[in-house]
Amino acid sequence: MDYLLTLFDEQPRHYRVIEGILHGRRTVATLFWGQQYGLLDWFKAMPQLSRDDFDQLLQSYAIHSLLLVDVEHSTARLTAKGIQRVRKIRGQFYQPRLGKWAWAGENSALPVRLWLAVQALSQLGHGVRRYVPVTSSPAELACVRQWLRQPFQQLRKTSYEELQSWAHDLAQVDLRLATLFIYQFPGYHQAGWTQLTAAKNLQLESEELRLMIRDLWIGIGLHVLQERGPLADLCRPLVKKSPLNQTTQQTLDYFRTGMAVKAIAARRHLKVSTIREHLLQAAILLPDSVNLRRLLGDQTLAQLRQRYHGTINDWQFQVPTGEDKATAFFEFRAYQILKSEEEHG
Repeated sequence: MDYLLTLFDEQPRHYRVIEGILHGRRTVATLFWGQQYGLLDWFKAMPQLSRDDFDQLLQSYAIHSLLLVDVEHSTARLTAKGIQRVRKIRGQFYQPRLGKWAWAGENSALPVRLWLAVQALSQLGHGVRRYVPVTSSPAELACVRQWLRQPFQQLRKTSYEELQSWAHDLAQVDLRLATLFIYQFPGYHQAGWTQLTAAKNLQLESEELRLMIRDLWIGIGLHVLQERGPLADLCRPLVKKSPLNQTTQQTLDYFRTGMAVKAIAARRHLKVSTIREHLLQAAILLPDSVNLRRLLGDQTLAQLRQRYHGTINDWQFQVPTGEDKATAFFEFRAYQILKSEEEHG
């Protein structure tokens, strides 16, 4: 299945940006263009894909007249034949929907803890106290054992209501996500689907199933963060609260207090360029988290309005006479992000 081909368009796209999106690179350039291309649902979707394999796929698409590759400018675009192939793939195979929130489902311990908790509720609800739990560390077993010390009947009732609510919301994205979610659970006289069983029962290709499982746990991670309930409370320590790492979040927190970029850099003993990078990342990953108008200032905004017009993706970076190139490019990128937010809401 040519999933990679679906990330291209009839307009040229930077193929190293697409590679970076699949690997989950958090550079401002990768995040910005990933947003502009509408590809952040694919963020970190194929982290194991090597550059050699990526380039061989591009070459294969070019040989089969599916893609026109411009090595000089590191861009590629779909041919008419490629457009037809992409339409077929998108119509027949699962497409990621939740990848822009990939950070919420990254912890592999999340499904294990949830499976263990549901298995314990199911077995104990049928009076079974001796059973083989899903593979878990001693720490996970102790965590769930402590959680089970709540009044059991109420815990069981509210937990099942939580699961039903989560499954309902997953079904709104794709009914197969809800089916996969429910049938993965082990319990009383139930082993839970393996990936092989899931692929067979849902009639999925292996790559489809992998992307579906990824979306499934991203969705559950978001529920865990946003809701209250016994299962959400149990799993919340395993889920990241933000796409930002700790140092980027600290920079954002300082900026929100009203501090200027240079002042933040001095306070944190970091380069101004690093602080700028943090704020641009935050502006892309958490829209509206950074007041870009305050970041740029009225005078700079007026100059940028005069300098750049038309389609954002077609803007050509300009260095005004006498200005620092790094500062000018930071302002250029911040203005691109601002205008993109205004255009897309």
